[in-house]
Amino acid sequence: MTAYAVAHMRQVTLGPQIVEYLQKIDATLEPFSGRYIVHGSEVEVVENTWPGHLVIIEFPDMQHARGWY
Repeated sequence: MTAYAVAHMRQVTLGPQIVEYLQKIDATLEPFSGRYIVHGSEVEVVENTWPGHLVIIEFPDMQHARGWY
C-alpha cells in the first residue's frame, strides 16, 4: 500500500544550509522510489489560515518510507 511522508514547513528561510539540503535530498529519494507529490508550493487557503508550506513525498509502501526516513 502506498505510504506518504508529510512535512508542514511553518517557517522557511532559504539560507546556505537549506540550499545544500535541497540540492542533496532528491538523491536520497531515488533508492526508495520516493517522489514529490507536493513540494513547497504556495497553499491556497479556503478557510482560516495556513502558515508555511507543505511537502508530501510518496513511497510504494511503508518499508520504503521508513527506509528513507
